[in-house]
Order: sequence, then structure tokens, then C-alpha cells
Amino acid sequence: MPETVDTTKGTLYLPPRTLHYGLYSVTVIYNVSMTNEDGVLVWETITGESGVNVGKSDLVVVAVKGGAPRIRRGRPTLQTLNLNPGHFSFDPDYPEIPLVSFTWQCREEGEELPSEGEKVTSDPPTSREEYGTGQGHEGGGCWGQGPGMMSNASPNFSISVNLFRTPYITYKIEVATRSKDGRTSGTGVEVEVVEGDPPTLTSACSPPWICRQVEGAQLVNPQKLILESGCVVEAGEEAVGEDGCGKVPLNVAGVAGSLIQPLDGMDVAIGLNQRKLALLDDFWVKFGSQFRTFDVQVTATRPGETSEGLALQRIRINEAPVGGTCTAEVMQDIHKDEEEEEEEEGSFEVEVRVGREEPPTLIVTALTEGFEIPKYSFFATTERGEKVTLTFSSKVILPYANLTLWAGVSDQLGAETLYMTAVVIPLLPSQELFKEYQTRKTLLKAVNNKANDEEEEDESSATQEKNKDMLSSVDKFSITSMDEVIQVNNILGSIADPLPKESQEGAVAALKTLAGAADSTAPLAQQKDFAAGALATTASLLTGVNKNVKKGNGTSEKRAEKMVAMARRRLRRSIWNQTEDEEEEEVEEEYLPSEEDEDANKKVSLTLESWMVVWWAWVEQHMCSPATAPL
Repeated sequence: MPETVDTTKGTLYLPPRTLHYGLYSVTVIYNVSMTNEDGVLVWETITGESGVNVGKSDLVVVAVKGGAPRIRRGRPTLQTLNLNPGHFSFDPDYPEIPLVSFTWQCREEGEELPSEGEKVTSDPPTSREEYGTGQGHEGGGCWGQGPGMMSNASPNFSISVNLFRTPYITYKIEVATRSKDGRTSGTGVEVEVVEGDPPTLTSACSPPWICRQVEGAQLVNPQKLILESGCVVEAGEEAVGEDGCGKVPLNVAGVAGSLIQPLDGMDVAIGLNQRKLALLDDFWVKFGSQFRTFDVQVTATRPGETSEGLALQRIRINEAPVGGTCTAEVMQDIHKDEEEEEEEEGSFEVEVRVGREEPPTLIVTALTEGFEIPKYSFFATTERGEKVTLTFSSKVILPYANLTLWAGVSDQLGAETLYMTAVVIPLLPSQELFKEYQTRKTLLKAVNNKANDEEEEDESSATQEKNKDMLSSVDKFSITSMDEVIQVNNILGSIADPLPKESQEGAVAALKTLAGAADSTAPLAQQKDFAAGALATTASLLTGVNKNVKKGNGTSEKRAEKMVAMARRRLRRSIWNQTEDEEEEEVEEEYLPSEEDEDANKKVSLTLESWMVVWWAWVEQHMCSPATAPL
């Protein structure tokens, strides 16, 4: 295992391309120790084993930016259709090695391609004059030669839209590609050919890595998702409209088989009918049970044109891993104290649980999306549903309770399936042992034991990193209108907490920028919306700062070392001393925050104070009369 892989926590995370192809075994062992009333150390060993098969990934083949499965182009203008799978496609296992071959074919929507044994070549004409001249362009397909293979073998394909035989027909162009080791994959694009000059539109996830391309769709996790529409502008057309295309709104529809149903997402999305669309967590709660696939449609019309441009982005909810099996069995064994056996006729027996000879297994046999498994996590739950996270160490202290042990299996996008592995039922203590527990407060410690929070911290860190990436995308958004300022402010508020400490200052700076971009002549309703949103964002930022301050005030390495040493000394004394009355209490030193924590907290606090000055100045200027302005 590479040194960069951390094997000391309850979650084992393997970055992409860590392991070569092959079958691997992953084993987790928990050794739980305890001391009985006679000072005999007994052990409980729980073992789990996972089979991990590292296979070859599917090739990612994309023909147009954003992976749109359906686009619209116009004729008889000079519009050009550009398909670039050689630029957008790659091998996830070896992205540095280009794909080696490309095969193209074209047909009308609804036509069937020839069988494998029947070779039909269908190439576009050099000009429209070839149609109707008896040169073999009177049939079906894209060019009048029937559906079939094209002679083009290059990784990209460009053609004048005017060369398609008939307008107002949808044509399907498909490309198949192959990697150096023989893996194959392909994709297709439906091209609607219309009369006129519609704009060339695009739709994509922002940032792009938040979506993963698969055949016919892009996989997303059901969480906050930002989609951004765009327009490809030819040289010399930049002066037309805002960017050559005018406004480019997005609309969402749910897809279930042949049913395509427009969705009303006013209360669960931000930016409907605008260029940037944010699907909130509530969007997936509201529509995720009814639909697993969604079409995001971008439409726009150039000024003075009647033909409407179209780009369709199809997103699909990423399904959790399936096909796994998970079994566990905890056997009973007898531990004998040899000294007691010599002194007494009847041996003293202590029941402990140990792992069976064949360890429990967790094997994922199939995945819905065919993705790799980068993450396994292990935790326990109590009868009341409380979660107890686990870590790898020499000693794990579990609460005195009936526990259910769980294993979580996550794919590359984070979709998780949970498997129950075992149920642990602790043995009831004897009357003598209970009195001993009361004397040393051991039982109270066991009942009130706090779950280890390392995994929660890992999950919090992952959320912070996602929000940090979202913040970098927010900085790139356009804020030329009051609607856009309000939208960006709402998005900023949704990611303001939690944020890494180093990103909080950037969020405050973004708030200042938004306040400066707010239009003082905008309607009062818009100004109130912005004021309310900015105040909510500020509250979220303050919450995050307070959390970091509290966290920073508890990170003294010196104090932590002392606490560990003190706990070890108390444990040794509790084992060998008759009572705790003989113990000397440790004097805890008062903790003072480190200089680094003080500087960081002070810096963020000063930044927020400066933002509040700007905020009140904006409110005083735009929202208050001189008589009611805040002091």
C-alpha cells in the first residue's frame, strides 16, 4: 500500500489509479481490551475482510462540450457543425494516452443501421449541387446514400450544416472509439437541422468535475448542483446581443421512459430562466423519487431571427453500489486464568468474543454505474439509532450497549450503500464486577463514552472542500444585473457554512463585491431581497467563524499530550490500586490559544468587521431615510 494512503481510520480511501488491475483483499481488525475485577486482561477481536476487484474503466467519450445529447443547427447559412470527441474523450485509467481509433456513422432519427455483415458507406457530398443529379444521393440517411458508415477516421468531424439533405429532420451522428488495450466505447449526438441562423448553445456543470460523463447522460449526486449555459460565438459576431446570442435561459424537465415532463422548481432552484441555474438539495427531495433522469434544456433566439437555438443536457442521479454481500459471525470462546486454575479446583472462566477462523466478508459483485469503489467505512449504531464511529488503533473503547456493526461502500461520486455486518451484545457484569465498576466509576465511563469524531471531522472537511470549490465558481459568475447579484448572493449564502478558515475571507470579499455591484436604482423589492440575502449570508459566515474559534481554542498540542498522559496514568492506577482514594489528582493548566489560532481568528474577525461597515453603509444609502438610518 502506498505511504500516502492512511490506514489508521475507520475509512479507507484509495485515490484513483492507486492499485493496478487485479483482485485484492482488504482486512480490518479491531482489538478491544478490558480488565476484569481480578486484573486479568481479556480481549475481543472483530475481523472483517473485503474482496476488491480492480477492473478496467469504461472509456469516456464526449462529442460536444458539456456532453449534450441533442443540439440544433441552422441552414442555409454558413453554420458549421463541429464534433470533437478527440478533444473531449479520454481513458480514465490512462488519461495521458490518447485513444487510438475513431469510427463514424450517420442516419436519420428512426432509421436502422445496416447489419454488421452489410457494409454501407455514406459520405457527405462536397456541395448541395450533387443532390438530384443521379450521383447516388437520392436515398435516406444524412446524405441521401442511406444510413451507414462514413469514411472519416479522424478524431474530429466538421461539416457545413447546409450539406445535410433535408431541413426540419433530426439526424443522429455516432462515433465509436478504441483504447490502446482494446477497450471500446462510443457516443451519439442528435442534430436538429432547421432553416435560419439559430445560436450555437452549450450547457455544462459548474465546475465541470462535479458531473461524470456516461453513455447518454452525465451522472450527478443528489446535492447542490450548478448548471451554466453558454453560447459559441463566431469571429465577428460578438456585437450581436450580449454575447452574440442574447439571454440563454435554462429549463428543467423530468424524464421517465418516453415521458418528458416540465418541472416547476421555483421553490427548489435558483436561477430558473436565467443563464446560471442552481438545483438545491430540496430539488432532489421533491423530484428524485419520481424521476432519476432530467433534461436541462437551453433555448435562445438571436435578435431579428425566428429560429431558436437548442442544447440539451441530460443528467442522471448516480445510483449507489448494488450487488454486494455482507456477512459476519461473532463466536464465543473461553479464556482461562492459569494462576486461578492452579490455586483452585474449579477454574475461573471469562467469556469473551473472538473472530471466527473464516472472517466475515464484504464483496461488491456489481455496480449500477460500473464505477470503482474508492471508499469503505465502518461504524456502529446503538439500539436508539445513535452512530458510533470507529477508528483503527491498538485499543477501541465501545459504549456499554447493544451495538450493530455496519460497513459502508461508496463509489467515486460518493453514492453509498450500507451493509449490516454483525450485532454485538455485551455480557452482563456479575454483582462483584458491578461493585468494582461503581468503585472506580468505570461503568459510568462506559455508558457515557463519547463516539470518536474523526470520521465526522473527515465528512466536515469534505463538505468544506466542496463549498470551497463552489466559492471559486461563484467568483466567476456574471453580476451585471440586479437579478444576477441576488442569484449569486443566494448561492454564496448556501455555501457560506461550512467553509475552510482560509476561504472565509474570500467569501467576505465576494459579499463586498456584490454590495458594490448592487443597483441603487433597482426596484425596492429587489433591493429588499438582496438585503435579506446578504444578512443571511453574513449570519452563516459568523456561524462558521464562531465554530473555527471554538475549534481553534481546543487544538493545543501541549494540552492534548498532557491529557493523554494523565489518562494513561489513571488507567494504570485503576488497575493496580485497591481504591481511587490513593490517587493524586492532576492539576490541569489553564489553556491559552496558540499564537497561530489567535492570529487566524483575529484576521477573519477584522475582515467581517470591515464587511459590516460596508454593509451598513449600503443599507443606509439604499434602504433607509436620513431620519431612520442605523447609528
